[in-house]
Amino acid sequence: MGTGAACGAKSLDEGFNNLLRNKLGRHSTELLAARHLPEILRHFENLKCEFDPYSEDCESEYHIPMVAARGDIPGIDLRDNYLRLDRKDPELIYANNLRAEIQRVFDPVFDKILRLNQEQLDLVKAKNQGSVKVCIPGEKYLISSDFVSRRGF
Repeated sequence: MGTGAACGAKSLDEGFNNLLRNKLGRHSTELLAARHLPEILRHFENLKCEFDPYSEDCESEYHIPMVAARGDIPGIDLRDNYLRLDRKDPELIYANNLRAEIQRVFDPVFDKILRLNQEQLDLVKAKNQGSVKVCIPGEKYLISSDFVSRRGF
């Protein structure tokens, strides 16, 4: 129908990169150097495929390798060359909201995908005045993830 926008795996990677830069603060330039970033993103690739905050088996925290680390930085939860990211965001717990740090990367991307899908379905339904068959392209984790199906796909 001629509508759409860029979203999906690349947007997740960008969101993860932003999360890391925000969490690492002044340490981000050193720890996210170009020669170390590919290993960090490979680790996130696995996390993308497994992430499902609705599952009882979902990890309560994630450990991201920071090979450039030269010691612990307790203020940002960096210990033994691993950055810890909580499933539950400590800043939001007090607001009675248990969204995860990692989930903040996923939510805007999936919200955008759902909005775009709905817009296209509405256009096709209006044009055809009938039922519609849908094929949604995407990486394997976008289609097979329980998290995705529970979000409305």
